[in-house]
Amino acid sequence: MITTRTTTTTRTTASGTETSTTVSQTEASVKPNTSDPVTENLRNLNWNEVTDDIESLRKDLNVVGCAVGVVHNGKLIYSAGFGNRNDAGDPVNPDTLFQIGSTTKAFTAFGIATLVDEKKVDWETPVTTLAPVEFQDPVANAQANLVDLLSHRTGLPGHDCMMNIWSSVEEVNARIKYLQPSKQFRQAYQYNNNMYNLAGSIAGRLYGSTWDDLVKDRILTPLGMDRTITNLEQSEYMENHSRGYAVRNDGSKVLVGYKEHSCVEASEADGSMVSSVNDSELFSMLAVF
Repeated sequence: MITTRTTTTTRTTASGTETSTTVSQTEASVKPNTSDPVTENLRNLNWNEVTDDIESLRKDLNVVGCAVGVVHNGKLIYSAGFGNRNDAGDPVNPDTLFQIGSTTKAFTAFGIATLVDEKKVDWETPVTTLAPVEFQDPVANAQANLVDLLSHRTGLPGHDCMMNIWSSVEEVNARIKYLQPSKQFRQAYQYNNNMYNLAGSIAGRLYGSTWDDLVKDRILTPLGMDRTITNLEQSEYMENHSRGYAVRNDGSKVLVGYKEHSCVEASEADGSMVSSVNDSELFSMLAVF
């Protein structure tokens, strides 16, 4: 892992006070393995140059702050923060909280997989038998299962306006029967956040609690992901969290708080989670290795 040490020195001279800051980094430790070209390439990387390249790219893209982590062979070999996390100029580090958006969907699918493993549900069970939900398409209504919901093949387009109009997942689910499909069932991939929220609510019902509790009990707590939460708004009250910014046409940045997102309350299993690089890599190592 990259280790960064910052040393600030202040001295007083006849001309005034001078302050200098020195940043030193040690290179990532990657054990050589000549049979694995990826490992060999990582071992030969100049990680200080990687850090410089990321910082340069951040500035070029006008990004206020970001954090980066690299996992290889089940280990976190690099983690670093870049830029600032708020208007006060506080620096980003690998423990800074960011909204992880649709990466939440991976946690939802993993949580459902634990229920399938326990025989509490089958991947191919029609979802209309698991929750009070209906589809306009009679074929989808009879056959749509959890795999269809998670792989975006129900025939429904995004219909993201539903999350802006209604204030809860339950209210959206109750109105799925009014949504017009734009493709035949299982004939096309069409990204749909509402279907993930439906899958999450079904998972919570099968778990005997909520989607939040399922994710916490089956993933976050066992992995020790103490800096990861399922409630987007709650993150604003936690230490070391990042603030969201939008970039105007003139290149200037304006703060966009989570509370300004009108779809927060109707968004759960599709994209409500908040995490840090150091926490996220724990899940990455579980899912990949």
